[in-house]
Amino acid sequence: MSTKTLRKRIAFVAVAALGAGVLASAPASAAEGDTTYNAATGLVGSTAPSVTSNAGTATLTVGGTITLTMATAASHAGLFTVSGGTVASASSEAAGSVIAGAKSARQTTDNKTLTATFQASTAGTNMVIKSYADWEDTTAVDTWTITVVAAGVSGVFSAGDSLISITDDNTTTALAADTPYANIIANEDTGVISYTLKDGLTNTLPATTVVYATIASGKCVIGLSDAPEAGTMVVGEAPSDILYVAQDQDYLDTPQTCSVDISVAGAKVATKTFTFQGAVASLAVSSIGRGKTSTANTGMGYLVALDSAGNSIGNVTVTGAIVNAADAAVVSAVSVAAVTTRRDASLNAGTAPAAVPTTVGWTCTATSSEGVMVKFKSANGTGGYIYSPEYKATCGGDPVNYTAGFDKASYVPGDIATLTITGKDSKGVLTNDAATVGTATTYEVAIAGSNMTAVSAATNADTFTAGVKSYKFIVGSTEGSYQMVVNLPKYNSTTYSQAALAVSYKIATGSTAVSNADVLKAIVSLIASINKQIAALQKALLKK
Repeated sequence: MSTKTLRKRIAFVAVAALGAGVLASAPASAAEGDTTYNAATGLVGSTAPSVTSNAGTATLTVGGTITLTMATAASHAGLFTVSGGTVASASSEAAGSVIAGAKSARQTTDNKTLTATFQASTAGTNMVIKSYADWEDTTAVDTWTITVVAAGVSGVFSAGDSLISITDDNTTTALAADTPYANIIANEDTGVISYTLKDGLTNTLPATTVVYATIASGKCVIGLSDAPEAGTMVVGEAPSDILYVAQDQDYLDTPQTCSVDISVAGAKVATKTFTFQGAVASLAVSSIGRGKTSTANTGMGYLVALDSAGNSIGNVTVTGAIVNAADAAVVSAVSVAAVTTRRDASLNAGTAPAAVPTTVGWTCTATSSEGVMVKFKSANGTGGYIYSPEYKATCGGDPVNYTAGFDKASYVPGDIATLTITGKDSKGVLTNDAATVGTATTYEVAIAGSNMTAVSAATNADTFTAGVKSYKFIVGSTEGSYQMVVNLPKYNSTTYSQAALAVSYKIATGSTAVSNADVLKAIVSLIASINKQIAALQKALLKK
């Protein structure tokens, strides 16, 4: 046992003999092995490193140094160890001469102050420094974990750690990605870019960092407040700010695609692109249906308002009307559902411009008609209107007669057959889109035919579309002539001479292959023919 170890044990026994009262007070050796921060080179961050609960932290660039001091008490010689770095130098109390690259430094004389400087070596690998109250101890008093980063990372813009995004209002802080559709801006509205700039250590860049944004393309302006009216370049604040982009005042009502370049410390770091919608240039209605008589029909078609570039526009007021006043006897009113607002205050709210268009409809009187011309209009902002083309609004009654037929007269096994049922009202007008083929429990629809399997079975709730309802069947394998029963009891009546229908169809293979029976029959016939020829030949030879 060494003399030093013996001294430790004697001291321990002496202290234990004093009792709990002595241990409750702070012993003279309580601060042994504790470290304090002296200085550093290559230090990242403005806060000086310190120790809390025996743990110290700091961040250094590769090659940077940190100097620590440790105090010990009588009969103890302190020790520093380091991994992930080296001891660059130590005070004269250190054992021998500390050679650059050493992994430890300890006192040669008890109760002396030991100061050592440690150098970071590898980026991405922590440098860990530990202090021990005595060089023979196995439990560290303080542990310093030094994060080592590459030179040039601190205070330098990092694209991977910074946030630059298009947002849907001016209160949203920068996000990891652009808000969907927030780059689609309504005519005369404002686009927003938010940013928070950081370095590779995820620290925000200093306020002295120069940030500016320029309009790279398109007829737009940029500023630091909502609805800018002039300027194609603006200097933003660091590390965070909000930029506003709008159409140039000379190009309002004109669709624009504008790109914004954002630069940090003189280098372009991001480009953001906005699509500014123009004024309404056209109105279009699609998927027009057939209205029901004596009904205020809605959802009869889909209307979109477009600018001159073909962009779908929201927040537009559109009205509709019949073209000829006399047609009011058939269509008494034309309606347009409210267009959903796609923006919040003066900023785009980020709603998809490709959302379901608004719907149109019309109110039908009791009179059915194959078509009344209607059109739609929207104010152009200069005292006039933008008009849609004319569209046919139809009003039809419920069916009183129906017919049915297949798409072909004959099928081969495995074919897909299409049965089409056509309904017409009392005036011969194709039925409306609200009419159903049956009514549950009262008028159950029945459609069936031999060797025909429905792809989707008919239900009472099935409705007519454009006056017809179609069903598909898989054709079976048994050849023959058949009839399919089509029965819509809801519309059967003696008044209109309507009853269930029988629709004819055939199933035939259409094959040209010769059967075995036909082959045998031909062979027998051939043999008989040969026998006759032989007999005739024998007879002729005998005569000679």
